[in-house]
Amino acid sequence: MHFPDFFIVGAAKAGTTSLTSQLKACPSVFMTTPKEPEFFARDDRFALGPEWYAARYAKAKPGQITGESSTIHSLAPYFPQAAQRIA
Repeated sequence: MHFPDFFIVGAAKAGTTSLTSQLKACPSVFMTTPKEPEFFARDDRFALGPEWYAARYAKAKPGQITGESSTIHSLAPYFPQAAQRIA
């Protein structure tokens, strides 16, 4: 089961989509589709289990660095469990 090597955590409208697009253009990097799986913040997604989340990385090639960019992770007052789940 594969999990991300890195997260892009930023505010909405702060350039995360642009950064994600630039990273997707790099052959050594794999970014999830959808861009924001929101797995660690949303209870409904987290309840789907780690297998569901790991499937977001199924198309990553061996040796690629993997990441995701869910801006929702930066909304700690609304999703206080996100950082602990990521850790």
